[in-house]
Amino acid sequence: MKTEMKRISRMCMAMCMVSLLAFHTSCQNKGIDSAASNAELKERVVDQRFQELIQQARNGNVGAYQSLALCYRDGEGVEKSWINMICMYGIYAQRTGGTIYDVVKFFNEGHSFKLLTEIFSSSSFNEKAKENLELLKKKDSVEAEVIEALLKAYTIDDVTAIMPILCKAEEEGSEVAAVVQLIYYDELGDKEGKEECLIRLAKKYPVFYLFLGDIYDDEYEDRKNFSYIQMAMECYYKADACGMLLPKYAFKLLNMYKNYGEKGMIDLDEKEMERLTLLAERKSSL
Repeated sequence: MKTEMKRISRMCMAMCMVSLLAFHTSCQNKGIDSAASNAELKERVVDQRFQELIQQARNGNVGAYQSLALCYRDGEGVEKSWINMICMYGIYAQRTGGTIYDVVKFFNEGHSFKLLTEIFSSSSFNEKAKENLELLKKKDSVEAEVIEALLKAYTIDDVTAIMPILCKAEEEGSEVAAVVQLIYYDELGDKEGKEECLIRLAKKYPVFYLFLGDIYDDEYEDRKNFSYIQMAMECYYKADACGMLLPKYAFKLLNMYKNYGEKGMIDLDEKEMERLTLLAERKSSL
């Protein structure tokens, strides 16, 4: 259990892991009263600010990544998401030489995200972890249910038995369930299941487009069919459109441009290569 808990902890924190973002748009009564109009105006301003930050991040503005992390934390202009928050702060940490684990400082003691990180960072499921789980049940019952399901799976040594629970929890908004499903497809070597899982998750967590692109890049190595390179680049750009092109992937995309551009297989764009070169820069690894 100790090894598995650490593995999940690393994966959850390293998800620093939709071509369209799910912006907050009100579907409630849109009356003409001033309060409603002011609320709608404020929402449009917030959404516009979020989109401006995305473009700033895509053009190498390091501070924009930290601002975007806070947007995902607070649901400012976009749906709240810990995975997307971690991704944005992860890029910020790579570009500044910081550490991804500083993202925990964004939250007060007792917050459900902080409770989750403390549970996963435990060397074993000790008394403190048990106390945190009880607190989590009051804060976020869906995520707590996932933790309990994982503990049960390790006890009976049958992970597949909890997959229905994980799928249901993911539908109810559990981000831990989303990550854990991906881990198990990877552990089982189920490429088809992993690809289907990534396609589904990427619509909500764009960073997963990067891992989906890796699958197609690997397929190219096996089959030497250029269409897989095109699919990989398309996935990388879908993540990029949301400001989630990790430095590692900016470097991969840059090399693809150079390699296949020199062969005349794609059109070279010097400005785009300059942008990717900037995004590939980092001071330290996570």
